[in-house]
Amino acid sequence: MIGLALAAVALIATTLILSPSMVLVGSQLPTTGTPTGNPTSAASGKHHDKARSGPRLPVGPSAPTPTAPSAKPTTSPRGPATASATPSRSVPRGTGSAKPTTPVTPKAVKPAKPLKPGSQGVVYLTFDDGPGPYTPTVLEILQRTRSTATFFQLGNHRQEWPALAQRVRAQGNAIGNHTYDHADLTKLSAAKRRWELANGPAARCVRPPYGATNAKVRAAIRASGAREVLWTVDTWDWTMPGAAKIFARASGPAVHNGSIVLLHDGGGDRAQTIAALPAIIQELHYRGYVVRKLPGC
Repeated sequence: MIGLALAAVALIATTLILSPSMVLVGSQLPTTGTPTGNPTSAASGKHHDKARSGPRLPVGPSAPTPTAPSAKPTTSPRGPATASATPSRSVPRGTGSAKPTTPVTPKAVKPAKPLKPGSQGVVYLTFDDGPGPYTPTVLEILQRTRSTATFFQLGNHRQEWPALAQRVRAQGNAIGNHTYDHADLTKLSAAKRRWELANGPAARCVRPPYGATNAKVRAAIRASGAREVLWTVDTWDWTMPGAAKIFARASGPAVHNGSIVLLHDGGGDRAQTIAALPAIIQELHYRGYVVRKLPGC
């Protein structure tokens, strides 16, 4: 028995000497306790290496977006994404509802071809409440367009601008009486009406302020040796509605041969009237009219 035991020991010893790698393999088997050394870290490192050894996805700016191929692009083919936003409400110049810098004649009024000025008759432009700082510009426009007009002036304004009153007549225009200080003649006593008319410009035509008239006013005007002159077309330029509206009213469908158009060269800001005046006269010429002063004033 002793001999058999010795033989078994000798056989085990011989096996260990011939196969030393088996000891190392045994030492790498997982254990239930905490491993010693760094075998787990080494294995973890190898797993990372294996993960990186496969096909790599690009990183950084060149990385594809994690969306399906059929997803809509973030940018419109016609431009940046902002181009598809709600369009601006701004209106291009000269179109839409934008106000034109130069008044445009309504197509219903403008003939296909310009007519010879005077072939269709005469239009009478009249200017109230002057003279004043805008009167010289009105006179320049009239002279440049070979036109004349009638100026219904106030007595107190003539005292402030005496040279302008003389220039109006010297240039071939007419002057009418618009009373002394723009009083409503229908609300005055007979004596006060006579005074207002007597202290206005000496003229053969009277335009009562506001167009306010009645039998007593007309009688007072006749007694002064003059006649009453109102208007047929009111531009309402004193309300400053804009040069385009003044233009349309002074040269639109309501204006025809013999029309008396009411404008203002005094009594307030008349910049819009000045801006519209050249286009008004030009359009009237185009339609075959000439612009002249009222006869008999």
